Amino acid sequence: MNGFDLRWLGLPLMMAMFIIMAVWIYVSVRYVNYIESLLYNSAIVLGNKKIFGHAGLLGKIMRTGSVSLLLSIRSLCVRKGVLDVEDVKKFPERLRCVLVGLWFVQAAIFLSLIALWGWLRFVGS
Repeated sequence: MNGFDLRWLGLPLMMAMFIIMAVWIYVSVRYVNYIESLLYNSAIVLGNKKIFGHAGLLGKIMRTGSVSLLLSIRSLCVRKGVLDVEDVKKFPERLRCVLVGLWFVQAAIFLSLIALWGWLRFVGS
């Protein structure tokens, strides 16, 4: 063996997770009201605003995350009546790409961390 400890591979993944969380916080603080104003006919967005509206920063992050999840599976949400078709059509493409991209990148980093943990736990180290 060359003496390289595989646990060091988790450090860049953890740093990436913290960077993504910082971007989530920025997007949530800056754009959550604008995002919700674009989806004002959608019942779940209004419900999330009512539930998490008084939760401060964590509530804003939860509301932004739920909108990004809804937009990532928008055809299913429109078919089930969770999102309004006209609201989804009016939603800016660039902002949708940012929200959905953040959601997928965070999920990919999280799954990579779990895979690394599984690899270290069951195979190596």
